[in-house]
Amino acid sequence: MATEKGMKEHLRLVLIGLQGVGKSAAGNTIFGRDEFLSDVSATSLTLKSEMRDADVCGRRVTVVDTPGLINSEQSIIEVEEELKRALSLCEPGPHAFLLVIQLGRFTEQERQVMETLQKMLCSNVNMFTIVLFTYGDKLKNKSLDQFVREDMNLQKLIQQCGSQYHVFNNTDRENTCQVSELFEKVDSQLRKRSKQPYYVRKASEQRSRWKPQLFYIAAASVAVLLLCAALLKTQRQGTNGPPAIVFPVLSTESVQSDKTVTNVDKIATDEQTSETLWEIVQSVFKKENRAQFCLVGLVSLLIARKLIK
Repeated sequence: MATEKGMKEHLRLVLIGLQGVGKSAAGNTIFGRDEFLSDVSATSLTLKSEMRDADVCGRRVTVVDTPGLINSEQSIIEVEEELKRALSLCEPGPHAFLLVIQLGRFTEQERQVMETLQKMLCSNVNMFTIVLFTYGDKLKNKSLDQFVREDMNLQKLIQQCGSQYHVFNNTDRENTCQVSELFEKVDSQLRKRSKQPYYVRKASEQRSRWKPQLFYIAAASVAVLLLCAALLKTQRQGTNGPPAIVFPVLSTESVQSDKTVTNVDKIATDEQTSETLWEIVQSVFKKENRAQFCLVGLVSLLIARKLIK
C-alpha cells in the first residue's frame, strides 16, 4: 500500500512457527543479509523475541523473530510471554504474522498450530496470518500449488489463513523477487481489511484467558485448607491416642425412646462436626502451624502452575 506521498507504507511483520522450521532464516532472506542467528541445531536458537528493521524493496520493514511455539527449552507460558513482547516490539501492531512451515515436514503439531496461536493471542489472529514455506529448493520441478493440493490438512490450515501462502528459497537471497511478491500478498490482505490494517489483541479476550487460571488458583487454595486440616487432624489423633471404643448397652427404656435419642444424637453430632471443622480451620492459621501451612501451600501453587501450563 502507498501513502499520500507515494511512498510505500512501513510494513511490520512477525515470524511465528515451531522450532527449527527456518523462521530466523526467513527473516534473513527478507533483509538479504544475516540479521538473526540461524543455524542447524537440535535445540532452539531463538529464546527471546528480537526485532530488526531496514529499507527493503523501497519501503521500511520491521521484522520480529520469535521462539518456537513448541520448543524443548521453554514452557508454553514463557513462549506466550515472548509473543506478547513481540507485539510490543512492533507497535502499534503487526500487519501480518508469517506462519513459517518447512516444506516436506507437516507434523501433527503444525496441524494444530492455528489453534495454539488463537489460544495464546486471539481468536481472529488467522485473519492476519500468511503461511510462509521455507526450503523452496526442495520443490524442484513441482509448483507450490501442486505441493499444497497433495495434502488436505495443509489446505485446511491455509484456508484458515484466508488462502494466503508463499514460499522462500532461503539459499537464494539475491532473488529479491520472492521478497517483493511476499510484500504484495501482505498488501493484498491490508486492502481486504482496510478498517483494521494491523493486528490488535482484544482486551476482552485477554481478560477471558484469566478465567481458567483463576479456577486453578481457587482449587489450589481449597486444596491447601483441606490438606492442612487433614494433617492437623492426624497430628491431634496421634497426640491424644486412638479413640476409645465404647460398646453400647441396650435397655428396654432405650429401645422405647429410640426415635428421640436418634434425633438428639444427630443434632449433637452435627454441632460437634461443625465445631470440629471450625477448630481445624482456625488451627491452620495458628503460629505453630504456619510452617506446615506454607509448605503445603507452596506444593499446591506448584501444582496449579503445572495445570495452567
